[in-house]
Amino acid sequence: MKKALQDWMKQNPDKGAKRGKSNQFEAYKEELKVLLQAGYTTQKIALYLEEVEKVKFKKKDGKNVITSLSSYLRELAKVHGISRKGRNPTS
Repeated sequence: MKKALQDWMKQNPDKGAKRGKSNQFEAYKEELKVLLQAGYTTQKIALYLEEVEKVKFKKKDGKNVITSLSSYLRELAKVHGISRKGRNPTS
């Protein structure tokens, strides 16, 4: 079975497993960058995405689980050099 799978992967390199899943927020990258620069919090950005862009968040106990959004915004801010309110690291 392993040999058959390896042969198939050699014959069909375009259909092979893709590494890394694209982030669901990648489509809104420019809007999120502008909102971060304007000083919006993660909660406000989540409301924007839900109400305006119609992005669905997983629900847990009636509250939005926005951990993935928070980490995406953290990386976006780091890449573009945006300082977030209350996020200045102390050395």
